[in-house]
Amino acid sequence: MGGVAADQGVVVAVGMDGLGSEDVSVRAWWSADGRMWHKATGQKFKSGQVFSVTSTPLGFLATGPSGDTSCLGGIWESIDGRTWTCTASGSKFAGFGPYAAAASTSVIVAVGLDGSGPESDQGLPGAVWWKPLH
Repeated sequence: MGGVAADQGVVVAVGMDGLGSEDVSVRAWWSADGRMWHKATGQKFKSGQVFSVTSTPLGFLATGPSGDTSCLGGIWESIDGRTWTCTASGSKFAGFGPYAAAASTSVIVAVGLDGSGPESDQGLPGAVWWKPLH
């Protein structure tokens, strides 16, 4: 597990299994009490990576750099922590590697790196995805 968040009586943890192999996949779990955990289901978890999760006014948002065989932009949303949907799958997300996210009452933001262009001597340029809530 690499990230944990809580909201509205639910604790959510996200991470990966299969590290170091070709079978890396996103995993998510949810709990109502922090003791009993349940495996969540998710769209395009296979071959994906996830490093963080945050609470949002719409539920939860998990992020991690993933490729075109998974959730291309590496952003998954869940209303309740039990079922996850890939939010960033269009070609405009190619090269986006989100590592963290936060939310306010008016916007959800994910930040990371843009790997779609050449790397400079300072590394990859930063990138931001945002979703207005109003």
